[in-house]
Amino acid sequence: MALALAVMPMAILANVDAPAQEYRGGENARALIVQRIDESKLVTPSGIAHPAAIAANGRRGVSDRFPMEHMQPVLRRPQELEKELEQLIDGQQRKGSPNYHKWLSAQEFGKRFGVSPQDIEKLSAWLQHQAFRVDSVLPSGMAI
Repeated sequence: MALALAVMPMAILANVDAPAQEYRGGENARALIVQRIDESKLVTPSGIAHPAAIAANGRRGVSDRFPMEHMQPVLRRPQELEKELEQLIDGQQRKGSPNYHKWLSAQEFGKRFGVSPQDIEKLSAWLQHQAFRVDSVLPSGMAI
C-alpha cells in the first residue's frame, strides 16, 4: 500500500453500520491506493508510537472486544502535493510574495492539498471491514 497510515490516539471501534461522512476535497491529489488492500503487505510507519509504548511497560493483553475509541488515522498526501504545499507555506511567510499572509481555511486546504477522495473511500471501506466505525473525514482531508 503506497499510502502511509499513521494511527494516532484520537474513528471509533464500533458497528460498521454508520456511513462515512462524504469528503469532496483533494482535487489535485492522485489516488495512491491503486489496488485492493492486501493485509499481508501492511506496514507500520516508524516514529508514530508514544515513546512509553514499549513491551517493557506492557501489563497484559486486552480482549479483542476492548473499545479503542477516538483513533484518528492520519494520512500522507502524494509527494508532488507535499512540494506544492511547502512552496505555498514558504510564500505565505515571505514578505513580497503574492501569497504572503494569505491563509487557507480547512476546507480550502483539503480541496487543494487533501488526500484523493478515492483513497479516502477505499481506506474508509477497509477500516469498516475491520469493524471500525468511520465517523468523519477532517475538512483538511488528512485524517479520518
